[in-house]
Amino acid sequence: FPVTIPSGGADSLPDFIARTATDITDSNVTSIGDYAVYSYSNLASIDLQNCVTIGNKSFQNCTALKTIKLNSVQTVNSNAFQGCTALDNVKLPAITFLNYASFYQCTSLTNIEIGKNITTNLLNFQLPDSDSL
Repeated sequence: FPVTIPSGGADSLPDFIARTATDITDSNVTSIGDYAVYSYSNLASIDLQNCVTIGNKSFQNCTALKTIKLNSVQTVNSNAFQGCTALDNVKLPAITFLNYASFYQCTSLTNIEIGKNITTNLLNFQLPDSDSL
Protein backbone atom coordinates (compact mmCIF):
# COMPACT_ATOMS: atom_id res chain seq x y z
CA PHE A 1 0.00 0.00 0.00
CA PRO A 2 1.35 3.47 -0.83
CA VAL A 3 2.30 5.75 2.05
CA THR A 4 2.84 9.51 2.05
CA ILE A 5 4.91 11.18 4.73
CA PRO A 6 2.88 14.34 5.40
CA SER A 7 3.94 17.96 5.23
CA GLY A 8 4.66 20.01 8.29
CA GLY A 9 7.82 18.81 9.98
CA ALA A 10 8.30 17.10 13.31
CA ASP A 11 4.79 17.59 14.63
CA SER A 12 3.33 15.60 11.73
CA LEU A 13 5.64 12.57 11.95
CA PRO A 14 5.09 10.68 15.21
CA ASP A 15 3.88 7.56 13.40
CA PHE A 16 6.66 7.62 10.82
CA ILE A 17 9.91 8.61 12.42
CA ALA A 18 11.33 9.80 15.71
CA ARG A 19 13.26 13.06 15.57
CA THR A 20 16.35 11.16 16.70
CA ALA A 21 16.23 8.58 13.89
CA THR A 22 19.40 8.09 11.88
CA ASP A 23 17.90 6.15 8.97
CA ILE A 24 14.62 6.10 7.06
CA THR A 25 13.96 2.95 5.02
CA ASP A 26 10.49 2.21 3.68
CA SER A 27 9.50 0.71 0.34
CA ASN A 28 5.87 1.83 0.80
CA VAL A 29 6.54 5.59 0.90
CA THR A 30 5.59 7.18 -2.43
CA SER A 31 5.94 10.87 -1.55
CA ILE A 32 7.50 13.14 1.05
CA GLY A 33 5.57 16.29 1.98
CA ASP A 34 6.93 19.83 2.32
CA TYR A 35 9.15 20.28 5.42
CA ALA A 36 8.51 16.64 6.39
CA VAL A 37 11.94 15.92 7.88
CA TYR A 38 13.25 19.49 7.97
CA SER A 39 16.37 19.94 10.16
CA TYR A 40 16.54 16.38 11.47
CA SER A 41 20.19 16.69 12.46
CA ASN A 42 20.69 12.96 13.22
CA LEU A 43 19.35 11.64 9.92
CA ALA A 44 22.24 10.00 8.04
CA SER A 45 20.57 7.94 5.30
CA ILE A 46 17.31 7.50 3.44
CA ASP A 47 16.29 4.55 1.31
CA LEU A 48 12.89 5.16 -0.26
CA GLN A 49 13.05 3.07 -3.40
CA ASN A 50 9.41 3.67 -4.45
CA CYS A 51 9.20 7.36 -3.58
CA VAL A 52 8.23 9.47 -6.61
CA THR A 53 7.99 13.02 -5.18
CA ILE A 54 10.11 14.98 -2.70
CA GLY A 55 8.39 18.13 -1.39
CA ASN A 56 9.76 21.63 -0.81
CA LYS A 57 12.41 21.77 1.92
CA SER A 58 11.67 18.16 2.89
CA PHE A 59 15.23 17.36 3.99
CA GLN A 60 16.60 20.90 4.27
CA ASN A 61 19.33 21.27 6.92
CA CYS A 62 19.60 17.53 7.63
CA THR A 63 23.30 18.11 8.19
CA ALA A 64 24.24 14.45 8.84
CA LEU A 65 22.47 13.15 5.70
CA LYS A 66 25.14 11.43 3.62
CA THR A 67 23.38 8.66 1.69
CA ILE A 68 20.18 8.82 -0.34
CA LYS A 69 18.63 6.03 -2.39
CA LEU A 70 15.78 7.44 -4.44
CA ASN A 71 15.81 5.41 -7.64
CA SER A 72 12.15 6.11 -8.49
CA VAL A 73 12.03 9.83 -7.68
CA GLN A 74 10.69 11.87 -10.59
CA THR A 75 10.21 15.25 -8.88
CA VAL A 76 12.48 17.04 -6.42
CA ASN A 77 10.98 20.37 -5.34
CA SER A 78 12.63 23.63 -4.22
CA ASN A 79 15.32 23.48 -1.56
CA ALA A 80 14.56 19.82 -0.87
CA PHE A 81 18.12 19.00 0.21
CA GLN A 82 19.46 22.51 0.82
CA GLY A 83 22.04 22.63 3.60
CA CYS A 84 22.63 18.86 3.68
CA THR A 85 26.32 19.46 4.23
CA ALA A 86 27.37 15.79 4.52
CA LEU A 87 25.66 14.71 1.27
CA ASP A 88 28.37 13.79 -1.22
CA ASN A 89 26.83 11.69 -4.00
CA VAL A 90 23.37 11.87 -5.59
CA LYS A 91 21.88 9.52 -8.19
CA LEU A 92 18.45 10.35 -9.60
CA PRO A 93 18.00 8.03 -12.61
CA ALA A 94 14.21 8.54 -12.94
CA ILE A 95 14.16 12.32 -12.37
CA THR A 96 12.05 14.40 -14.74
CA PHE A 97 11.77 17.64 -12.72
CA LEU A 98 14.45 19.16 -10.51
CA ASN A 99 13.42 22.46 -8.96
CA TYR A 100 15.49 25.49 -8.06
CA ALA A 101 18.12 25.19 -5.30
CA SER A 102 17.36 21.53 -4.64
CA PHE A 103 20.96 20.90 -3.57
CA TYR A 104 22.05 24.42 -2.64
CA GLN A 105 24.60 24.61 0.19
CA CYS A 106 25.44 20.91 -0.06
CA THR A 107 29.11 21.68 0.42
CA SER A 108 30.36 18.06 0.34
CA LEU A 109 28.57 17.17 -2.89
CA THR A 110 31.03 15.86 -5.49
CA ASN A 111 28.72 14.02 -7.90
CA ILE A 112 25.16 14.40 -9.21
CA GLU A 113 23.87 11.84 -11.71
CA ILE A 114 20.64 12.89 -13.43
CA GLY A 115 18.55 10.62 -15.65
CA LYS A 116 18.10 11.31 -19.35
CA ASN A 117 14.38 12.14 -19.03
CA ILE A 118 14.92 15.44 -17.22
CA THR A 119 12.67 18.24 -18.47
CA THR A 120 13.94 20.97 -16.14
CA ASN A 121 15.85 23.82 -17.73
CA LEU A 122 19.19 23.22 -16.03
CA LEU A 123 20.17 26.85 -16.70
CA ASN A 124 17.74 27.69 -13.88
CA PHE A 125 19.20 25.04 -11.58
CA GLN A 126 21.37 26.54 -8.88
CA LEU A 127 24.40 24.34 -8.23
CA PRO A 128 25.47 23.80 -4.65
CA ASP A 129 28.19 25.84 -3.01
CA SER A 130 30.86 23.20 -3.33
CA ASP A 131 34.51 23.52 -4.23
CA SER A 132 34.65 19.87 -5.28
CA LEU A 133 31.71 19.63 -7.69
